[in-house]
Amino acid sequence: MLCPHCCRPGSGALALDRVPGLDARPRVTTGRREPEAPPADVPGSVIGATMIHWPVPEESTMPKAPRWEATPSDDDYAAAGRYLSLLMSAKRSTELATALKTGSFVAHRANDLLRASGLALLPPDDPEVARDLKKVRRGKKLSPVLLLLGGLDDERPLTVADGYHRICASYHLDPDSEIPCRAVNGSG
Repeated sequence: MLCPHCCRPGSGALALDRVPGLDARPRVTTGRREPEAPPADVPGSVIGATMIHWPVPEESTMPKAPRWEATPSDDDYAAAGRYLSLLMSAKRSTELATALKTGSFVAHRANDLLRASGLALLPPDDPEVARDLKKVRRGKKLSPVLLLLGGLDDERPLTVADGYHRICASYHLDPDSEIPCRAVNGSG
């Protein structure tokens, strides 16, 4: 039985367990209560029944979209080089990681980046995505994403060299949010 005073009817645990940062464990009260004077601290108390109190989420303080740094950090370029070295020769990955430092700045929507790269959307409870969502909640800026446009294979027109988790975090806030990217042509 859901408490009619503090719970939303029909919401159930499944709706609440998807709210980031919400402890969706219910508080259970049991026992008999006098109908004349139910305890004030237990909303929805009933006579001889078990009452489940699902936590009610507070108003979200999460911004609608993340704020972004002006340029990627040196660590982002190093991470891009390490990732690209798994896909190509060390020499070529170093060349592309260096080229990203002077690549053109573009902005693309989160949903478009996921579709073009062929990457799956990670859930909000993924450790890296959750870390980025926490940064956004605290008002910190995220680093722009590093991209290779085409050239690695015929099936993948876009490679996310660094920033996959930031794309997913941004998508969870707003799938249509614009993400600043530094991009270079992967072919050539």
